[in-house]
Amino acid sequence: MRKILLFAAAVTACGVLSAQNSYHFGAEAGYDHSWLDYSVTDVRLNTTESSGIDMNGFHAGPTMRMDFKEGRFVPSLTFGLIYQFMESAYPLGSTKQEYKDLVKDGKEAFKKVGAEKIRLKDVLVSHSIQVPVNARFTFSPSDRFGVFAFTGPMLNFYTARRNRVVATAEYDGKKNGSITNSSWLKNEVKSTKWEDGKKSETDMTDPDDDKFSNIFNMYWNLGAGVSFCNHFSASVSYEACLSNQSFITSVSVDDITHEYDLRDNFLKISFGYTF
Repeated sequence: MRKILLFAAAVTACGVLSAQNSYHFGAEAGYDHSWLDYSVTDVRLNTTESSGIDMNGFHAGPTMRMDFKEGRFVPSLTFGLIYQFMESAYPLGSTKQEYKDLVKDGKEAFKKVGAEKIRLKDVLVSHSIQVPVNARFTFSPSDRFGVFAFTGPMLNFYTARRNRVVATAEYDGKKNGSITNSSWLKNEVKSTKWEDGKKSETDMTDPDDDKFSNIFNMYWNLGAGVSFCNHFSASVSYEACLSNQSFITSVSVDDITHEYDLRDNFLKISFGYTF
C-alpha cells in the first residue's frame, strides 16, 4: 500500500505544476517481450533453483506528455494508461524444445489410436493495465525530427494471469478431453471436460492452496526513441521489476526455510502518435 500511495502522490504533484506547461495527448502501441523468472532458495543450504519462461505480446493505450518549455531541448513528463497482453511459448519449468518434443510425441500417440483434430497446449496468459510516469528529455535539431530518452516508475496491475492447459481430440466426430484454467491471482482451478461429445464443468480448486501471484507490481522504466513529422514516434524501452510478485515469499517447515521469488522484466518496442 505504501508504494501505491507514493506513486499516487508523485502523479498528483505533477498535476499541480505551472499552468504555463503545454500538454500533448496521443496513443502508443507495440510489441512486448518478457523474461519471467521464478527461483526457490533453500536458506539452510544456501542453494537456489531457478526456472524461467519467455513470453510475447503487445501493448496499446492513451498517453499524455507535459512539456515544461519550448525550444530545441525540452524536458517533459509523460503518462500512460496502457493495456498489455502476454502469452508464453512454452510452460514455466521447461525449455521451449522440451515442450515442442512433448507436444509432438503426444500428438503422435493420439493419432495411433485414431484421434483427429488434436489440440495439445500449455501456456501462461496474462492481461494487465500499466501506468507509467516518465521524465523525458527531447533534443530536436530540426522542427520535424527529434531524439529523446526517458526513465521513471511504472505501476503494473494484473487483471488476469492464468495457466491454460488444453488436451482435446475427436474420435468419430465426438470431442474428448479437457481445458483447464488455473488462476495465478486467486486460488481457483476450473476445468471444462468432454466425453464422447458431452460437455461438463468441474471445479478442481483445493481450498488449502494459496494464490501464486500478487496483483500489483512496481517497475522501473528506461528507454530512448525518435520523433518525426511532428506527430510520430518510435522507441525501445526496458522495464525492470522492483518487487517480488510471489504471493508466498517464505515457508518454514521444521529447520528448513524456502524463499520464493517471482519477477518478470519487459523489453518493449513502441510506436506512438501525438495529436
